[in-house]
Amino acid sequence: MSYVILGLLHIARMSLYDLMKAFEVGASLFYGSSAGSIKRSLDKLLAEGAVEVTRQEPGARGRREYGLTSLGRQKFATWMQGEVQGNFDVTGVARIYFLGLVPPADRPPIIARLRECITAELERLESVERQISGQEVPDTYRDVGRFSQAALHYGLSSTRHTYDWLTAFEAEVMKHDETK
Repeated sequence: MSYVILGLLHIARMSLYDLMKAFEVGASLFYGSSAGSIKRSLDKLLAEGAVEVTRQEPGARGRREYGLTSLGRQKFATWMQGEVQGNFDVTGVARIYFLGLVPPADRPPIIARLRECITAELERLESVERQISGQEVPDTYRDVGRFSQAALHYGLSSTRHTYDWLTAFEAEVMKHDETK
């Protein structure tokens, strides 16, 4: 959540309300959030010095506008360039979402790490498929096994699609960035 907030604040200074709206119309494509979780992450980033209050309206409930500090910019850049950890549909897609904030020369290594992540997941699922294929399932668990395999096949299909999409996306980014 923190890195998504840093990315959004990279685009523009925002209030808590603006951040909630930005999640609603964009980041919710890959990241679920609530007002409370956004507020907690924003407060944590503020305490760390990654964001700062750039404008405060008077009054106890005055609108606060937040912006990135140099530490926040550095944390965001380090995260974008770092290893993809956790759920690819969240952390990988978040990097794709914010790829336009990264200089064109820095994009290929990020996409390569995304591809490595999805390749490792595909290899893991294919290994599971090999391990269970041909195993004898007792009649009492045949339906359980059948539907468990269906879930595995969904995961394989989804991961293969992501790999194919990422390969095409990488080619498109490389072609587009070469023309700049």
